[in-house]
Amino acid sequence: MGFLDCIYQVIFLAGSKYITPVNFVRLGIAKALNSTIMGRARFNGNWTIEDPQELERLLDEIIDCLASPRFGLFYAFSRVFGREVAITIGNKGQFVVPPGVEVDD
Repeated sequence: MGFLDCIYQVIFLAGSKYITPVNFVRLGIAKALNSTIMGRARFNGNWTIEDPQELERLLDEIIDCLASPRFGLFYAFSRVFGREVAITIGNKGQFVVPPGVEVDD
C-alpha cells in the first residue's frame, strides 16, 4: 500500500476518532475550501485532500527531517505540528531538542 492510499484510508475510515477535517488541514494533508469546514464539513464541499504532489512533498520533507539521527524527530514534529509543540514534547523527554532551541516569545 502506498503513502497516498494510507492517507485516503485514514481520512475515510477514521470515523469520529477526533480526526476531523480541521485536523487534516492543520496536519497539511487537506485544504479548506471555505470557512464552513468548522461546522458540518463535507468532503469536496468545504474541504478536500491536498494534491498528490503536495502530499508527496510533505512526505519527502518528513523523510528528510528523519534523516538526522539525533534531532530528526524534533525536526519532523516541528514540520507537522509546529515548533512550539515539538519543543514541549521534546522537553518531556520524548526526543532530543537541539541545543539553543527555545519557544519564541
